[in-house]
Amino acid sequence: YRAKHIIIATGARPRVLPGLEPDGKLVWTYFAAMVPPAMPKSLLVVGSGAIGIEFASFYAAMGVAVTVVEIMDQIMPIEDAEIARVAQKQLEKQELKIRTGAKVTDLKRGKASVTATIDQGGKIEEITIDRVISAVGVQGNIDSLGLEALGVKTEKGCIVVDGFGRTNVQGLYAIGDVAGPPMLAHKAEHEGVICVEKIKGLDVHAM
Repeated sequence: YRAKHIIIATGARPRVLPGLEPDGKLVWTYFAAMVPPAMPKSLLVVGSGAIGIEFASFYAAMGVAVTVVEIMDQIMPIEDAEIARVAQKQLEKQELKIRTGAKVTDLKRGKASVTATIDQGGKIEEITIDRVISAVGVQGNIDSLGLEALGVKTEKGCIVVDGFGRTNVQGLYAIGDVAGPPMLAHKAEHEGVICVEKIKGLDVHAM
């Protein structure tokens, strides 16, 4: 395809940590968590960003016993600390168990359940749950697009753009998750509007 203007909007995919590789059955990405074949009785959510907390809250509301593990000292680590504290109190009122400053060091997969070893500042805890959601972030789909051949600037797995979605290559733009955080749908939609209106030559503000 040849065009005067090309917009890359290839989105992102779940980030995978060693030992937490999703299998679609016992260990889910958030894609699988959206369409479970059956509701688990217990669930471990690894990661407490927007995706992790959304699913933890949803499943808890559906009666699932949920444990959240977050490696940082607060849940929702990119949010304001006061907001995070209020959110944690509300979630714990919903009977969610939250482990901050903690990490999953081992995951043993059985036939119908998973046993996770959680290290919280040296305190070791073993729990057995029906399912695990790996919610440790997403990474932009920039592989195999030929960006290197064009000399497109990338940083931390995302395409570098200005406030109008323009890359460093004339006529090439990027919007959405592939253009970097925050990786949220409403941000991607707004970037799309700004980018296209700028291409059209309208008087538009930068993102």
